[in-house]
Amino acid sequence: MVGVRGYSPDITLTPFLARKGARGVVVGVFHHPGRSKELTQQPSPRPFSPGTFAEVLGIEQVETGDGWARVRMPIRAYHLQSNNAVHGGVIMTLADSAFWRAVTTLLAVGQIAATSELKVNFLRPARGDFLVAVSRVIHKGSRLMVGEADVTDGEGNLVAKALGTYVILEARRG
Repeated sequence: MVGVRGYSPDITLTPFLARKGARGVVVGVFHHPGRSKELTQQPSPRPFSPGTFAEVLGIEQVETGDGWARVRMPIRAYHLQSNNAVHGGVIMTLADSAFWRAVTTLLAVGQIAATSELKVNFLRPARGDFLVAVSRVIHKGSRLMVGEADVTDGEGNLVAKALGTYVILEARRG
């Protein structure tokens, strides 16, 4: 159980591994004196595969094209550090999710891809209502794809710049 910044000290949050609930993905429980409330996240209109980390974080695909993608994530209390800025690992996951969507637009039938390297420069604290990551593939080889992503806040401020490499693999059969 952890305190929730900005609320009375007797209000706490118990985060836990997500599970499906009647009203969405349950990611924790807010505890108020004498009562508790499940913290749920409604499925996004274009969610990533059910039960994936991206879905738990609320990342949704906005649009894609050949070699590029735009994804969006509403900022929730459980994304924040104690300084009320989004945790760097959440920003890195958002950038990686955008890369993955961009890479998949260029894969041939029977191919899959996996992150082999990801570097993120954090430029300013991420705050506000949502973050957007726009990624594009800048090199496509026979075995590797390299991409870049810009992560911006709801006001369009650049909060992180990422560079990543994906390895292209043949899907296992059977």
